[in-house]
Amino acid sequence: MRMNIEGQKFGRLFVEKFVGISNTRQSLWQCKCDCGKITTVRGKHLRNGQIVSCGCYRLQRVTETFFKNLTDKKFGRLTVIEVDKNKNGCYYWKCKCNCGNIVSVAGNKLSIGHTRSCGCLCRDICSQKMKEVCKKQKGKNHPRWNPNITDEERNRKQKEFKASKWRMKVYTRDKFTCQKCKDNRGGNLNSHHIYSWMDHLKLRYVVNNGITLCKDCHKKFHGKYGYGKNTQKQFTEYLHTL
Repeated sequence: MRMNIEGQKFGRLFVEKFVGISNTRQSLWQCKCDCGKITTVRGKHLRNGQIVSCGCYRLQRVTETFFKNLTDKKFGRLTVIEVDKNKNGCYYWKCKCNCGNIVSVAGNKLSIGHTRSCGCLCRDICSQKMKEVCKKQKGKNHPRWNPNITDEERNRKQKEFKASKWRMKVYTRDKFTCQKCKDNRGGNLNSHHIYSWMDHLKLRYVVNNGITLCKDCHKKFHGKYGYGKNTQKQFTEYLHTL
């Protein structure tokens, strides 16, 4: 006669229901482990204590036997603060990176040198490599170098590119809208230099020195204050005029 053990607990296993008979005429029971995993176990093995979990208990015992405390140790840019969690028998450690970020890293990845930062080290290495590549590809060594144009044309194109990039940043910040009359019609905008282009060389491509105006408002400003030697005071005064 089969012994009913439904609803009983053996170690970490809670018996949920009877599921059948094995080939050796042993009763089989569906059990839920404390870790959440569902497993099928012979009733005999539950009653005699031969099986007490889905396997996680044995894995934990093995892990604890070979557990190595990494607290306060340093691996590359990472300093171990404390143990974070045990996931499938693998210990994760809470680490603080030199840049200030806090990350959780598997202990084995720290030990073998697989993880040495929160990710900033890889970014810095890539950035440094790009800088070295850019240094080697300057001037005539650049893959897009055109020997058929003059230095004057080259400088003009470079200035146009910088101006175009600056202009787009100003438009984007101002949501492509005139900051005087709120006109946002496409093709009707100008990027105005608050401190004039001619008199303030260092501010030519500074985004905070730019403001979006429609063509009419831009024309009215320069009609009132002229071109050159324009200032923030002039622009503030212009914004508050009707």
